[in-house]
Amino acid sequence: MNDIAAEKKALRIEARRTRHQLRHMYGTEAAEKAAAHACRFLDGLPAGSNIALYWPLGDELDPRPLMRDLARLGHSCLLPVVVDKNLPLAFKPWDMGDPLIAGAFQVMEPAEDAPIISPDIIILPLLAFDDTGGRLGYGAGCYDRTLAEIPYVPAYGFAYSGQMVDDVPIGPFDRNLDAIITETGIVTPVVESTVNLSKD
Repeated sequence: MNDIAAEKKALRIEARRTRHQLRHMYGTEAAEKAAAHACRFLDGLPAGSNIALYWPLGDELDPRPLMRDLARLGHSCLLPVVVDKNLPLAFKPWDMGDPLIAGAFQVMEPAEDAPIISPDIIILPLLAFDDTGGRLGYGAGCYDRTLAEIPYVPAYGFAYSGQMVDDVPIGPFDRNLDAIITETGIVTPVVESTVNLSKD
């Protein structure tokens, strides 16, 4: 195991513990507040945009209030589907009340006959994030592979503000998030500037 992998493994243990505490501290209140911030943040999207989200698993910040609000605004919500562990995620449309089936990793997915649609935006879960948009996932690489292999779309984290850490170890195949949506507002990544000190 290389240094970055070892750092991520150690951070995942602490991040899971932190997220569990945050979930029990805030209940459903944080999800509603984050949904409100997200709708303001995404206010300029054309009606009918395809927005990929996720079905909540464990202590993940619940995006269902956001799905509800986005549908009211005329957008289409998509959920990820694991086609193969070595392939990017596919995304299928889902409306409140539509049936779901248990897919890979026991994550709930739209029905098998639902069409695959390309997302305009991806909103994804995480274990931890930092102020540069670094994201700590679960280690399976599903979202990393997806963001690396599909044509570029904005990718936003959806998380408790308390999941922010000083630094997320970033590997060569990791892509930083464009923003993180939390119950306290939007975290826009800090971009480090470089100064050219060379002399003409």
